[in-house]
Amino acid sequence: MDEEQTRRMNLVAGEQTEGERSIEQEQVDPGLMAQPPSFEQPAAYVSLGLTVGDGFKFGCGLVLAFAIAALVGLLLASLVFLAASLIGVPVPLGRG
Repeated sequence: MDEEQTRRMNLVAGEQTEGERSIEQEQVDPGLMAQPPSFEQPAAYVSLGLTVGDGFKFGCGLVLAFAIAALVGLLLASLVFLAASLIGVPVPLGRG
């Protein structure tokens, strides 16, 4: 028998060649091996508790938003009255 036939018979019988043995004997880092896909969702931590600081931030933000809205409204109203007085449209402000 020639060498090729011997190698084929060994492979059929389940024996490994020298090259295959050396590859299997090497230590492989488990972190480098492919991991199967995980379909589990990681648990996310959600804080449901509110603190006094959260309420303070919300309250200050709300008051600040109303203050800015009031200033913008006052500015728009004054521009409307200015334009009306320049055009000559009578504006009923209670000045008799």
